[in-house]
Amino acid sequence: MANVNDILSNQQFLDWYFATTPESIVNWEVTLDKHPEWQPAVKDAVEWLQSIRVEEKSPDRAQVKMAYSKLQHSLKSNETEGVVVFSKQVKRWWFASAAAVLLAFAGVWFFNDGKNNSINTRYGEISEKVLPDGSEVTLNAHSVISYKNDWEKGKEREVWLKGEAYFHVKRTPRQSRFIVHTDRFDIVVTGTQFNVVNREGKTSVLLNEGSVTIKSIDGKEIKMLPGDYVEVKDESIQKSELQNANQVTAWKEKKMLFDSTTIQEAAKMIEETYGVNVKIEESAAAKTISGIMPNDNLDVLLQALDASDFVIEKTGNNIIIK
Repeated sequence: MANVNDILSNQQFLDWYFATTPESIVNWEVTLDKHPEWQPAVKDAVEWLQSIRVEEKSPDRAQVKMAYSKLQHSLKSNETEGVVVFSKQVKRWWFASAAAVLLAFAGVWFFNDGKNNSINTRYGEISEKVLPDGSEVTLNAHSVISYKNDWEKGKEREVWLKGEAYFHVKRTPRQSRFIVHTDRFDIVVTGTQFNVVNREGKTSVLLNEGSVTIKSIDGKEIKMLPGDYVEVKDESIQKSELQNANQVTAWKEKKMLFDSTTIQEAAKMIEETYGVNVKIEESAAAKTISGIMPNDNLDVLLQALDASDFVIEKTGNNIIIK
């Protein structure tokens, strides 16, 4: 049976605790399903990590570098000086604990980094918010935007997005720019409506109204007009033909719109929305799906799939499509 030292030295557990990716959360929950006897040790490990979490403030880069340098120095000192000898188990726990402290410290800096406000949604949740300038944003499930407190008149309005969001940007008297930062590019606008996806392995923009400019990290610019769809494909940013724009924004109406959609694409959408693990058996791999299905209740969605041309099995966070 695993003890708290084993859990703290488990990288999969640390990835889950710090929510490094949506997949890390699912992977750890799958592991726990296989090892329910670990639950007491996991509970102790979580309580220990919570006891060392720093307050959520924004340390600067110098502080993070100093913390990292101290950690490296401590590790080297223990290797060379031989003052303290750890048992194998205790050594793993100490390294994991030190790394966890640094991750907590650096993580606060990374997510805040001067960005004083954030709005986020849980799996299966959609939220509508009004930003300080009067612009409106609708966040899809498991998404977060952050922004600073310096939205003074005439200054650029910047937001950072992880996940998916629909923006209705308000024009300002001085035509100040509104910038959405994603992992692959920035979206520069003044007043417009558009949908942005910035998820693992997928970044795209659909423009519904107005005009925007896409600026990539390497300096490439793409001007967009209403109806244009831009996505990252084969590591390059390009305009693509979109057969049905409603398919992209159906989530705002708490729906999933499928139009000869491969079951692999549908499974990915379900995973991103609800944080579950979906497996497709060979018998269903070549099938497609068409129609409109509810997007505000996982069980109802799975029942709709089961009533179509598929057989659905659900155990905890694991779903099998046959």
